[in-house]
Amino acid sequence: PLKQPFKVKFDNVQDALKYFFTGGIYGTHYAWNKVCRRSLFENIEWPKISTREDACISVQLFSKARKFIVTEEKFYYYLQRTDSLIHCSYLNISKREDSVKASEFVINFIERNFPDLLPEALFHPTFGFFDVIMEYIKLDVHDGRQIINQFVSLLRDKYFRMRRELKRQKRKLDMGYDLKFSRKKLLAMNLFAYCPSLIVFALKIYFKRHGLGGIKK
Repeated sequence: PLKQPFKVKFDNVQDALKYFFTGGIYGTHYAWNKVCRRSLFENIEWPKISTREDACISVQLFSKARKFIVTEEKFYYYLQRTDSLIHCSYLNISKREDSVKASEFVINFIERNFPDLLPEALFHPTFGFFDVIMEYIKLDVHDGRQIINQFVSLLRDKYFRMRRELKRQKRKLDMGYDLKFSRKKLLAMNLFAYCPSLIVFALKIYFKRHGLGGIKK
């Protein structure tokens, strides 16, 4: 819990966006934990997707905002529905496709407007890819292998593109405030990048031994 409200002020847009990618829970792309000035929404591009659209909107809002106040005070209620799209399985085609579209939207926005932050844009918004891969490794579905390969390929593409961009910029990746989580994710991306088949096979065995794999859908 927060001991007291605090303000975060940015001197430039790049710092605001870096906070968006690396700020932990306060830099999250979710819409439900924010109240924004109406003026920030002027000229915002709204993607035509059903889920994860908040990432696409939030990255644009962060590129405009200069000050944040983080507080535990509650300003509105957020209703959680167990049958909502965000809570449904990635077997839902729309949710699966939208996770890719949202990631591409954020990456393209940063590449067009703030190319120096492209490595962070390639690394941090790909959490949904891991969710899809893990869910399909656990499930026994007819197109499971195809979906796993698709998202492993997407993950590998982002990883190697990130490495090339970091080399071009001659710097290291900004891992953000949650270093433990980011390091685990970077390790996972490394493993999927260089030995994807072995990792998928090992995870399948692990999940089955722990009663988490082979679930028929």
